[in-house]
Amino acid sequence: MRIGIPRALQYFQYFPLWTTFLRELGFETVVSPVTNKQILNWGIAHSVDGACLPLKTYLGHVRALVESGIQLIFVPQIISVARLEYLCPNSMGLPDIVNKQVPPSVTLVSPVINGKKGTKALVQSYLRFGLEFGSKREVQSALERAFQAQRRYDESLYIEPNSVPLERLNILLIGQRYLVDDPFISIDIKKRLESAGVNVFTAAQVSEKDIMKASSILPKRMFWTSGRNAVGALEHLWRNLDGIVTLAAFACGADSLVGELIDRKARLGNLPNLMINLDEHTGEVGMITRLEAFLDLLERRRLHESDLSPHGKHIHTH
Repeated sequence: MRIGIPRALQYFQYFPLWTTFLRELGFETVVSPVTNKQILNWGIAHSVDGACLPLKTYLGHVRALVESGIQLIFVPQIISVARLEYLCPNSMGLPDIVNKQVPPSVTLVSPVINGKKGTKALVQSYLRFGLEFGSKREVQSALERAFQAQRRYDESLYIEPNSVPLERLNILLIGQRYLVDDPFISIDIKKRLESAGVNVFTAAQVSEKDIMKASSILPKRMFWTSGRNAVGALEHLWRNLDGIVTLAAFACGADSLVGELIDRKARLGNLPNLMINLDEHTGEVGMITRLEAFLDLLERRRLHESDLSPHGKHIHTH
């Protein structure tokens, strides 16, 4: 059976797990193309007023799969992936949202993924889904391979801050994975920064263990997993940073809350933070101008700190 996976939302984080698990269960996985103007236009046309850019993009990818003849689409209902934390409401209601936009000939495969009670509950969510397509032994073996694939992928992204060139600016790019890792809707901001000679860090490059440890500075645990990841990554990398670029989807409540927390910490620590809100109207020229001005500010700041250093070397004063 061929099953389509939209290249949007949580795909960017969990595609090794999902594609491996589905293939091990006997599916042929088909991933929608990279985001482009046509896909975004499809998503806008099929969205309700007030929908955020990532949701519009997701609906566009669903349409792309339907147009290519895929009649089975993987649309999980993700409630939680960590104990006592949640993803956004759109992830919780995604199957209902998508079901209203696809023709009757298309079937959604929508397992309920809920790990709010811990890792064991998360594993049970996948096992319950898998048992629809294989024996308990087969499903357990498939899930083990899937988690191994996810673990290898995650570990391949980890980086030690001290291993990057010191002469370059160090910037933490904060935002949901589906914003940071989608070149089209983020206007390829990560590559633009790297092309400007900047060391770019993201929360995905910090291990779960380090994020949990660093985010423990908060007075209570974050309600949103994305917020915990952002705060933890910032706290873990703080002493190595020259600045922060924060991406947020316009009208996203979770992004607004996280952005406010990051901005407060940045102001208290005297660390420059560039806030960028993304929607379908975000202009490339305007964003490039803002990025260039921000990098000029960081360079002048670094030169000023170098002049203040008794040995003429760059020092961090955050």
